[in-house]
Amino acid sequence: MTKDNNNSEIELTANFQQASVYSKLRLLSDCIRDLNQESESIRSFINTVSNEITVTNDKIQNYLAGNAKRLDLLKELNNKLYTLDYKRRCYTDEYMELVPLKFIKERYDPNVLYNNK
Repeated sequence: MTKDNNNSEIELTANFQQASVYSKLRLLSDCIRDLNQESESIRSFINTVSNEITVTNDKIQNYLAGNAKRLDLLKELNNKLYTLDYKRRCYTDEYMELVPLKFIKERYDPNVLYNNK
């Protein structure tokens, strides 16, 4: 082998190695880019679902708060109803005590008149 041939062969080997390294770098760069895109896609999906869950939780919390207020109102109305029933019974008892005859009491019993027995 001559020196020129030897130099050409060394140069060819060096060029091949450079091309091989360049190809690997290119391949690795493409893989990294693909992985970054996939990561971004997954991150975006996670953020979207997380935001939807947050919105849903907020709606549920608002709904529950509204239900709690309605429940408080129902309790208040139930207490008022109990008080009204109690007052009605007291007034009915007093009314019946003031009516003198049994016949009249039966005829004018407010519980019978207003179907409130």
